[in-house]
Amino acid sequence: MKKTKGVKALANAILRGAKKRPQTTGELFQLTAANNKIGYKLGASCALGAAYEGEFGTPPLVLRDEYMPPMVDGGDGAMHDALGKRFPILNKEVIYPENTDFDGSIFGGIRSELRSVIISLNDEYGWTRGRIANWLKKLRIA
Repeated sequence: MKKTKGVKALANAILRGAKKRPQTTGELFQLTAANNKIGYKLGASCALGAAYEGEFGTPPLVLRDEYMPPMVDGGDGAMHDALGKRFPILNKEVIYPENTDFDGSIFGGIRSELRSVIISLNDEYGWTRGRIANWLKKLRIA
């Protein structure tokens, strides 16, 4: 089993994965039509999808049945599990960054799991994966 990694390694994984495809929201990977055997390819990734791809490589797509579109092998749950094992820091509580609805200026800041904060910054606040990675590099977690 590979060694677990910290917040800076997570930021670097996001940056590596972000180089591979455009950004999306609401899902780890967005599928797009392709002229290949299964008819789809990975089209875009969110910040955590980029982290997965930057750390573990591009996940394969598998067909479920003829009526369902393909999915990433193992599904989102397997990818979240793998990220959590490699980066246990994702399960630690942090305060939302400044200039968000939950930042430290309101009642001393709202705390949430780092994984949830990253999803929120990507999906709700429209932060780029690069901005999220830069914030992570400055983050101090006890």
